Amino acid sequence: MPGAHWTLSLVDGSVICTPRQAGGNCRLHASYELERGRFSDLVLATSKVAERVDHTRIRGGQIVVQDRGLARVHNFRAVLEANANFVTRIGWRSVRLLDGNGRLVDVLQKLPAGDKPREHRVWIAGIDTPVRLIIQRLADQRAARQERKRARKSRKQGHQIDPRTSKAAGYLMLLTPYPPGCGRHLRCWHSMLTDGRGTRLQAPENVTVCSKSL
Repeated sequence: MPGAHWTLSLVDGSVICTPRQAGGNCRLHASYELERGRFSDLVLATSKVAERVDHTRIRGGQIVVQDRGLARVHNFRAVLEANANFVTRIGWRSVRLLDGNGRLVDVLQKLPAGDKPREHRVWIAGIDTPVRLIIQRLADQRAARQERKRARKSRKQGHQIDPRTSKAAGYLMLLTPYPPGCGRHLRCWHSMLTDGRGTRLQAPENVTVCSKSL
């Protein structure tokens, strides 16, 4: 949408551990606006409330940046139905992707051989809007850290790491329907993931408690 002003928001959820006698853990759903440098929405719920992108407010003209945990069809649909857009990091099996003929896309077959990113036009199964699958090879040091992290997680869960998971750990994979001319948002997301850049947090405008038990 040429000339449009888009607001870039990071949306995620975190579990807050509380003393057992206090009634169990809580889950905090948050939306953070990068340009304003502050939270715009916080929702506190019990840990039984599943993580969803629409627990926080989604507004038209918003670009929702979300991590793999929110790479679900209902979350993509919620963003698009609000006339917003998304930039979502995915894993190699996070979501079913289809090509223009309705055939299943094997993400691992789309990995770039070199350091330059590759872009593919795909469809999320269950959503009519085409999206861009963008894959970028991570720097060697970052890729090695990601592979070790995946291996530790597998050992903790008591099984061997899937070789495909180990291979995919060396790449950044993004889904977005955002127009190609507005790549600065993608570069910002990539920089945050690969460089570990921090952001100064400020007080939220709105805090909502969605459970009477809290």
